[in-house]
Amino acid sequence: VSKRQVTTLITNHTFSDLILRPPGVQSLGDAPDENRGYKALGDAMAAENGYLSQKGFELYDTTGTTEDWTYPATGGFGFTFEIGCVTPEEADGKRIGCTEGHFHPPYSEVVREYEGTTDRADEGGRDGRGNREAYLIALESTANTARHSVIEGSAPAGAVLRLRKTFQTKTSPVIRGGEQTDVIEFEDNLDTSMEVPPSGAFEWHINPSTRPAVAKSTGRVATGEPSAKVEFTGSPASPGDGAAPDPVDPNNNNPANSNDHPFTVPANGPGVDNEKFTVRIEWQTVTSDWDTRLFRDTNANGTVDEGEPEVGASQQGTTDFEQVTLSGPDIAGAYVFRVNNFTAIEPYDGTVTFQGPDPFVAAQVESWTLTCETPAGTVRGARQVTIDRGERRTLNFTSACVAGPGGSSRRNCVATRGGVKARALGKARLGRTRTSQRRALGAKRLKSHRGIDRYCVRGGGQMRIGYPTRRLSSKISKRSRKRIRRKAVLAISSSKRFRVGKVRTGMRLPALRERLRGERRYRVGRSVWFTARGERSRLLFRTQKGRVRDVGLGDKALTSTRRGTQRFLRAWGRRGL
Repeated sequence: VSKRQVTTLITNHTFSDLILRPPGVQSLGDAPDENRGYKALGDAMAAENGYLSQKGFELYDTTGTTEDWTYPATGGFGFTFEIGCVTPEEADGKRIGCTEGHFHPPYSEVVREYEGTTDRADEGGRDGRGNREAYLIALESTANTARHSVIEGSAPAGAVLRLRKTFQTKTSPVIRGGEQTDVIEFEDNLDTSMEVPPSGAFEWHINPSTRPAVAKSTGRVATGEPSAKVEFTGSPASPGDGAAPDPVDPNNNNPANSNDHPFTVPANGPGVDNEKFTVRIEWQTVTSDWDTRLFRDTNANGTVDEGEPEVGASQQGTTDFEQVTLSGPDIAGAYVFRVNNFTAIEPYDGTVTFQGPDPFVAAQVESWTLTCETPAGTVRGARQVTIDRGERRTLNFTSACVAGPGGSSRRNCVATRGGVKARALGKARLGRTRTSQRRALGAKRLKSHRGIDRYCVRGGGQMRIGYPTRRLSSKISKRSRKRIRRKAVLAISSSKRFRVGKVRTGMRLPALRERLRGERRYRVGRSVWFTARGERSRLLFRTQKGRVRDVGLGDKALTSTRRGTQRFLRAWGRRGL
């Protein structure tokens, strides 16, 4: 995620029929974008599968979830799908996974969730289409420019645009023995890049420059000290006289299966300032499993009466603690902390700790650092870009971005002299060994992947020369392997200075097909390749989004059949070049 502009993210989990969004901790308050499309997207997806769209802490307080990092750090809308809670006989009232202790629903039911054929997808008269439709809604939102940012403009073809940001990310505080430890910070680096296409015009869909983590003011000035800590204990039914286990329903309200602990949060007043409180229990080993819920005791009678609201819960597995944190200006009053015995055999120690407000921190506005670089990685231009969600900015870079002092000069790039011949693209020649090729080109190589040498081209664009890979060699005859060993079998370029069969980069697809005769078409990854017969090589044209992106030559023998050509085009990666 830190290497890409991810504007929408979904992680899939089981179970509970939920779509969760940040924050995972109630004390953080609503996300800055809660009413700027974030909640609306969650609700729209939930309308298709019948799930409950809610904030993460409304299930229970949790830290460390994927979207609790990706959203505050990058601004991309992130969600967790909790999939499943169904049985083929839903009408019988049983919901496998929710009430019978199963961690994962049957796989056949996951398929039904995807297709939208569960009863829940059609509850309330809706005609839900399941998770498949929900994912499509997420995809459509990803393309919705009102929900992210866009920078566009012009820059020299082949230049590399890069967005960077470095900052400190705070982890959630840890409470040990009822006391809050210091917050730990770590360095985060966001670094994404794109190559300017041959046309020189670019459009980049990105996340806003200001992180949600700092987009709103937090904390306030304390007016007093927090109240003193409250301690309590509890035990299971055996060997003590506490709660009996119920390994099926963590929300069983039978007094025999739970221990209730009433307490009161003092109101703020002279010398007292309780901004938040944490109720926590700890036990010796992960063998035991206690689950907890926090209720408002509206009539202050020390018990949970019918209709009294649940305001927090913590029901983890394989841990030795549970805790619930509540914050806000109206937390004063009576509460009951209910501890259910799921599979516990050990007693627990509990604390209620009170905290004052966090120090006041004003909202910030941040910028991306946008650089324009040569293909070799030399920075030739930089500027700060401040951009909000839903905003579009136009930026233009001059030719100094790829040439000039310290840049990628003419002598560092491949010359186009010689044009295109039977087996040559400029100075690059098919059948030449890699060592000889590098000596003949005499240019600085750019970073690339296995089997490919990449160069910048004078006047803009790049050239890639391909050599046999293990993937290719394993699929051809011994005789063919010997013929091409260590020799160039591919030469393509995005430079407009090369014309192959009257075709050059930037040309639209209809014009390409009009100029070619007897061409063949191959889809490889996101590209569509067209091939045509040449005098002593195969003419290659890579297209994407309706335009020619590269032109060049390929080994004629290796591309003599349709199957061989498909194998050849995938030789440097299953998704092609």
